[in-house]
This record gives sequence, C-alpha cells and structure tokens, in this order.
Amino acid sequence: MRIAFESLEPRLLLSADPLGAAEALADSTVLAYEAPLSADASSYTLRFNAGSGALELLDGDSLVASRALAETSAVVIRGEDWLDDSLTVDFGFGGFFVLEDGIEFHGGAGGVDLLSVVGGEFAAVTHTATATGPGRSGSLVYDEGARLLAIGYTDLEPVDMTGSTITSLVFNLPGLDDQAILEDDGTENNGVSQIRSRNDAPTFESTLFSDTVNNLQINLGGGAGVFAVGALPDFVNKSLRIEGQAGA
Repeated sequence: MRIAFESLEPRLLLSADPLGAAEALADSTVLAYEAPLSADASSYTLRFNAGSGALELLDGDSLVASRALAETSAVVIRGEDWLDDSLTVDFGFGGFFVLEDGIEFHGGAGGVDLLSVVGGEFAAVTHTATATGPGRSGSLVYDEGARLLAIGYTDLEPVDMTGSTITSLVFNLPGLDDQAILEDDGTENNGVSQIRSRNDAPTFESTLFSDTVNNLQINLGGGAGVFAVGALPDFVNKSLRIEGQAGA
C-alpha cells in the first residue's frame, strides 16, 4: 500500500525505505515524490520556474509536484521498479538552482533508468561512482563558480551530461576492479564521448559528455582495475589526466 499526500502541499509518499520515508515526512522542507503504481514508464523533468519562484516536477507534460524553491532543502524522486523511468534536471528552463541537501533520484530495480542534465554553463562537474548501491550508484556535483548542486542517484543505467556546457570534468571510479574505457559514443561527428565499464557486471554507470569539456581527469580509485583509452574523434586538443591512486 502507498500513502500519498498530493502536492500543492508537497507530495510525500512512504517508500520501501522506512527510515528515509520517516525523515522525509518529518522534514517539511523536502519535496519528495514516488512514482504511482502504473504499467507505464515515467519521464520526469525537474526545473525552476523563475516566474513563480517554484520548483516544478513534470511527468511528460503534466505537473505532478510543485514547491517554492525558497522553502525547499532537497528533492527526492523514486521511480517504479521494472519500468524505464527517466529524470531530466533542466537548468535551461528557468536557470540554475541550488538546494542545501541536493537532489536524489532512485530509479528503482530493473528497467533502464536514465538521468540527464541539460542547460547551464559550469566551470566544473565531478561525477563520483560509488559502491554503496542499491544498483549502480553515485553523485554529480555541478559547480557554477559560486554555487554548487549535488545530484545523487541509485539503481541507474546511463548518465547523460551532454546537454550542458562543462569546462572541467572529474570522474571518480568506484575502485571495484573496474575495467573502464574512455571512447567515442559510437555516433560519428556528434561531439559526444563516453566513459563506460567493460566488466561483465558493470561496476559504474556509462556516462556521456560533450566536447565542451576541455579538461578531463579520471581518478581510478582502489582495486586492480584497468583503464583503456579508445578512439576519441570528438575529444581532440583537450587535456586528459589519469590518476592511478591506490590501485594495483
């Protein structure tokens, strides 16, 4: 059974994580949304409406939750298990926004769940892949220069960062004997490269980024992993730094 409090007041639904749900219910500054039981995949967009001053969460073209940005410390979105849910964080619609405790997207078990970020110009972004789970997990930290926003994720498949202008990108591998490769995304002359895991059971999420990135640093973490560099026709005259760190 799912219990819902419909937003126009913030929408809060109990999830399979009782502690997290209790914390969300206790903290009235968290905008929390859980996908309703449905046979259809959800395509979410989170954006700031500069005219109203509100954060808006849409599923397709339908507004499903809204809350004043000034009254919000965090956003938590839970997709439905076994469906292909996606979240787009849109900084192009009303501009970049920050939240003290960031954004969390839990894609749900099964399915192909996508996180993408579009809009905005950023001095630096750091993508840290983690081993904490559930599923393939991690976080993105977007640095506009004076303001930061963290976006955490679990149970995810691809991460698409190509829709934003990023100058410097740091990618921290989880250190799980990763068999990682930096390569072209496979589409000719589209200005997109990717980092992906070649392990039989991938240890981190495939990540797409655009040719606006001028400085790329890969931190390999612990473990006895292997890092390969393939053909990079869209990543030329750029800076690439690979840090072996504590791994063998």
